[in-house]
Amino acid sequence: MTSKYESLPLMVLHALAHGIPVVSSDVGGINRCLGERSGRTLPVDASPMAYAEAVLEWRGRNQGDQTIDGHCRDVLAGRFTKARMRRQLVDDISSLAARLNLEDRRKDYQLDLMKKPLLW
Repeated sequence: MTSKYESLPLMVLHALAHGIPVVSSDVGGINRCLGERSGRTLPVDASPMAYAEAVLEWRGRNQGDQTIDGHCRDVLAGRFTKARMRRQLVDDISSLAARLNLEDRRKDYQLDLMKKPLLW
């Protein structure tokens, strides 16, 4: 995948789910999806020749390794389970909520209300 701008493309996840290693530009969260034996990332400005060489090198180094497809699936299963994603979401929301100061927000709201006219 040679995209210059991505967040987390489904194509990468689908390839891993099917046991297919990925060679991709290092954008978004792709580098977190790939393990040592499930693919490789290249700089965003890599040439088409660099991609071709990376695919051939990766394939030549791992040819005949019947466990590669299992490694791809393991990376996906270990990092993208519903339970892990749920925990991460709860942690992220809790972290954001912990930074909120309810009293300050209440004061700001009350001050905003007092600025509005009583009759429209």
